[in-house]
Amino acid sequence: MQAEHFFRGAIDGGDYTVLADLARLRHPHTPDEQTQLMRYGLEADGTTSPAW
Repeated sequence: MQAEHFFRGAIDGGDYTVLADLARLRHPHTPDEQTQLMRYGLEADGTTSPAW
């Protein structure tokens, strides 16, 4: 619950740098380039990711 509050507060406040951390937490074994794609809501094949 605290993590959700932290991430929501950061994103609502415009701190989008936490998205990379959130992507790593949700998908810890993904390579960095996959994490970059997830930050922008894309899968590796270019399709859009489902909403979190």
